[in-house]
Amino acid sequence: MTRPEIKIEVQRPVLLTLALVFCAIAVLSSDYYRGYCVPLSNRDLDMVRYYAVTRFGAAPANVKVSEEGILPESCVHRIKLAGASSIPPYWYVSGDRKYIFQGAGLIARPQPKAQPLAPVDREVLESGSAPVLGPRNSPNSIVVFSDFQCPYCATLSKSLGEMNISSGAHGMHLVFRHYPLPFHTQARPAAEAAACLAVQDESFFWEFNDYVFSNQSRLGETTFVNAATRTIGSKKKVIDRTRLRDCIDRHASAAIVDADVHLAEKLGVEGTPTVFVNGVRLSGAPNQASLLSAISTPRRGAVR
Repeated sequence: MTRPEIKIEVQRPVLLTLALVFCAIAVLSSDYYRGYCVPLSNRDLDMVRYYAVTRFGAAPANVKVSEEGILPESCVHRIKLAGASSIPPYWYVSGDRKYIFQGAGLIARPQPKAQPLAPVDREVLESGSAPVLGPRNSPNSIVVFSDFQCPYCATLSKSLGEMNISSGAHGMHLVFRHYPLPFHTQARPAAEAAACLAVQDESFFWEFNDYVFSNQSRLGETTFVNAATRTIGSKKKVIDRTRLRDCIDRHASAAIVDADVHLAEKLGVEGTPTVFVNGVRLSGAPNQASLLSAISTPRRGAVR
């Protein structure tokens, strides 16, 4: 009897295909593939916890967060949150840290896209009565669209504070623009309170700015503004608290915040913080080195 050569030839590619599939699965589930994905840092995990706690109103101290691994064929990280029954236990973070997923639904907006944009006229960026830190006539400017409830904004604010801008260091001044994101429920009230303080005195705004970013976890407290105003001001410059409360209650500074939001939308700002150095937009939340490098690198069309 002759051997069934045709049958054997058909089986070989099937077996080979199955073998390759099993090898691929083994590789994707092994550390070999995971080596190409950047692990989440403690800061990344803290950001996930902060977002979840803020969204669902849980006590931060009770929430524990841990990474459970990476989904196959991707660099999507699976995160487990425990300690608060109100918070869904499983969350997912994209490899580039731009998205946070709860199940299959996107619930967090991405950070600003790193896309090339045409330089913006500095007169437009620095127009109006936006608070300015440092000499207004200094040749270099940093304009920040910020959100008082944004963790990345707090990190940037700390970096800017260490640059001694108020003294005119590096020949620069800092301009603050409000851009409270809609899913940050405490950002808008904080922005209006800050704008009310700026109307009284610009120095009150910057002190409030520092206080907020150092105490973000307390933003939802009803006594937050009172606590902040007790720590700012001086004997020479005293906050008129009656005037401040009236301004906040009447939303008298809402138009100021709205004007900044409209400018942000006109410029294509999509998230916070968004930074312009001498009219040129930087991507993401730049550190000190990036800011100083941008200042020392002239860009065509980026000056007044």
